[in-house]
Amino acid sequence: CAEDEDRKTAKPAPVLPTDKNLWLNTTPLTWEQLRGKGVYLLYFHCDPESSGQFPAHLDAAKKHGLDPVIFIGVAMASSQREADAYLRGVGFTWPTLCDPNYSFSHQCDKAMGPLEAGEPTISETTISVAYVTDDGKIVEGWFDNPEVTVNAALEGAVWKTDPKDVPEPLWPLWRAVELRKYSEALPLLKKGLNSGTDAQKAAAKKIQDVVQTEIASRLAEARADDEANK
Repeated sequence: CAEDEDRKTAKPAPVLPTDKNLWLNTTPLTWEQLRGKGVYLLYFHCDPESSGQFPAHLDAAKKHGLDPVIFIGVAMASSQREADAYLRGVGFTWPTLCDPNYSFSHQCDKAMGPLEAGEPTISETTISVAYVTDDGKIVEGWFDNPEVTVNAALEGAVWKTDPKDVPEPLWPLWRAVELRKYSEALPLLKKGLNSGTDAQKAAAKKIQDVVQTEIASRLAEARADDEANK
């Protein structure tokens, strides 16, 4: 089908900026942190027309809150300060990248390939969507059908730990580990292992095992590279 062909020919998503002054509601994110998850990108301008279109996308994010897809906003033509005031006013709390000069948006247009004659670029639209696959490829989404876009993003995406197996008090720890934000996760992990109910401690131990497995995998890769004189 066309969706499968889009995936086969998709190109890597452009690098996410690491400047903390360009991000809202999160520390800077990288594709390495998001690897293995689907990502839903909502590009918008900070104006009334965009906010009027938000409800369908916010509803999709709420519906799929426990699925391995990360919802990220891209505030085009807005500084962090401008976007922060706007998003607070409309109750938009997703992690958001501010793209004041359209640099990220233009790179996304380029990565998604040549447009058909007369088709507007991302920056020329008031609001549009794309998704990034579990292996970091960017594909044009279906703005009028968030559910279809989310399901496309979810293909092949997995959590390392199913959130349904994690008590809600440990969700901040779980999410920090899923997004490989280990410096944020460490104090939460220590607390989880030493306090709370037995179920919470058991869940914290399970999350710790996920981290230990990744450490072992990284060490094995490093040893193999060392032996190959890399």
